[in-house]
Amino acid sequence: MPDKPTLRELHERVAEQHKLVLEKCREWPAAARDELEQVMREAETDLQLRTLEALQPLAEIGARVRAGGRKAARATNTPRREQWQKMQAFIDAEAARESEVTWPELQRRAARRFHVDERTIRRHCKAPRK
Repeated sequence: MPDKPTLRELHERVAEQHKLVLEKCREWPAAARDELEQVMREAETDLQLRTLEALQPLAEIGARVRAGGRKAARATNTPRREQWQKMQAFIDAEAARESEVTWPELQRRAARRFHVDERTIRRHCKAPRK
């Protein structure tokens, strides 16, 4: 069973068929050609409108999914902000205690201390100023 054509492929096929029809009708009187072109433009517009109508439910689903993701991120990140502040305080204290320690080393220490990945420290904490 062949794959279903995508919407883009369908639009390209319609455009190709319109070109073929217009080439075959070159000898027609100008009024007839103009009327045919108008009918073809209306058909193409109708196809585009039907395509948009068919895609509207998918767009609404996508909007709901994005909104749900934002709500989940807020619900997850709000309680973690306190932990991130504790991580930052730990990093600042370690940097004050040892002035020669590097930022990657501070990330490793904080990650071990708070049982998180180093990327978490990198994303949510700042390097202390020297």
